[in-house]
Amino acid sequence: MKNSITIIIVLVFGINLTNAQKKYKRAEELFAKMWYVEAAAEYESVYYEGDRSKEVLQKAGDAYYFNTDMVNAHKWYDRLVSQYLQDVSEEYLFRYAHSLEGIGEYKLAKRWMKIFSKKAEKDDPRANKYDQTEITIEDILDIEPQFILKNLSINTKYSDFGPMYYKDSLVYASAIDSSYFHERKYRWNEQP
Repeated sequence: MKNSITIIIVLVFGINLTNAQKKYKRAEELFAKMWYVEAAAEYESVYYEGDRSKEVLQKAGDAYYFNTDMVNAHKWYDRLVSQYLQDVSEEYLFRYAHSLEGIGEYKLAKRWMKIFSKKAEKDDPRANKYDQTEITIEDILDIEPQFILKNLSINTKYSDFGPMYYKDSLVYASAIDSSYFHERKYRWNEQP
């Protein structure tokens, strides 16, 4: 009887482990396609099925972070920092602090940015900005606007950005689909 129970437990655990591995692989595929909403759901499922690894926490946080869902990004990065603080890279400390800013926790974000700046490499320009200054987000929000943004006739219905001069012309990046062989659209805005 004990052997039967042991075998059943091993089988159930093995099935759950295999299922979690399949979901993790699916989440990785979705993440690679930049389908962050779907990837986040898969990473969460993997987490709740028992895989509480640093990698799952990082990827779940990243899926929300790259989709600018700072509430959920903070939730996953907070778990990551709480469980793996000593092993968390400076990049994840930066993202954690950024997610704190995204939910309005400016003072706490500033503290984490200082921790990030101490752990970051000296040639990381982000570290210098947060290590020396006492400027807060409130200070930045209080600055009077210096520019007025207007749409131009050259704007398209897609995302156009990054204008600069090149020789005698103005060049810019656009989300217009210019591919010949493969069309790739982002799910969050249905643009190339």
